[in-house]
Amino acid sequence: MGRLARDGEETWPGRALALAVAADRTLHVEEEIRPALAAGQVVISDRYVQSSLALQQLDQLPLEDIWRYNAHVPPASLSCYLHHRPDVLEQRLRARGRLSRLERIGSPVRELALYDEVYRFLERRGWRQTRIDCRNRDANEVAALLLQELPVQL
Repeated sequence: MGRLARDGEETWPGRALALAVAADRTLHVEEEIRPALAAGQVVISDRYVQSSLALQQLDQLPLEDIWRYNAHVPPASLSCYLHHRPDVLEQRLRARGRLSRLERIGSPVRELALYDEVYRFLERRGWRQTRIDCRNRDANEVAALLLQELPVQL
């Protein structure tokens, strides 16, 4: 399902893409995340509902619609937002080479603003979240700050 959504990202209109991504997330939660948690495992994901709530707004979808497609997803024990300067994010995107359609129509400044909006949106819904400022920190320092925030010991 995820491959289908990634393949359609360039050409599908926003709502179709949002629904495909939500369907993929649903399968991921039901087939991987819930069984792993039931087995007592720790699950770490680098993309979750926040990505949809932010990036799919670039396709002119209202936040409430995107939320409705994903509201069944269980909250994470902790959602962590890594923040950096827009120019650094832009540099990293360009170094990657190929940009997705949403990355081309958005910008790091816009995405950071959308993630701030998502943070407030989920905060009102009781999600446990934290922000880590990555400016002037190397990867080890960022990882140490993240580990301090975790609700369990890994």
